[in-house]
Amino acid sequence: AGGAVEALQAKLPGARVVYCSATGVSAARHLGYLGRLGLWGGALSPFPGGFEEFVAEVELGGVGMMELVAMHLKQEGSLVCRTLSFGGCGFESVEASDPTRERAYDALAKAWSLVFRELVDALARGEVGDSAGKAVKDQNGESGESDSDDLGGAV
Repeated sequence: AGGAVEALQAKLPGARVVYCSATGVSAARHLGYLGRLGLWGGALSPFPGGFEEFVAEVELGGVGMMELVAMHLKQEGSLVCRTLSFGGCGFESVEASDPTRERAYDALAKAWSLVFRELVDALARGEVGDSAGKAVKDQNGESGESDSDDLGGAV
């Protein structure tokens, strides 16, 4: 769809456009068809080097930079965000009992609990490290010393 929008804009350079999307702005690369917003390519734009410069800078800045772009567009009046109302919506809680699935869930919960305890113990002993052999900190910010240059088969 973006390619069709770009082609249409190229054929009608003087036409006014209103960009409409059913999805929010989630990634810089998805904005390529919005060339007339003035974010890139012009001498007065924040990214005069073009769309690729815009994408590189926004991706480097991460989600926070993407939020700043959205805020800028809102401030300029170029972006309006709406959310659907949940008025009149309801939910129903239904309990479905299946003994086979309950046993499987219980067994998996026990297994993951064991894995977690073993990893915490390995951290305390300094047996788990990153690929450079540095000890990995546990959730309390504590770390053990690692003598190996790799994981050496440790979990």
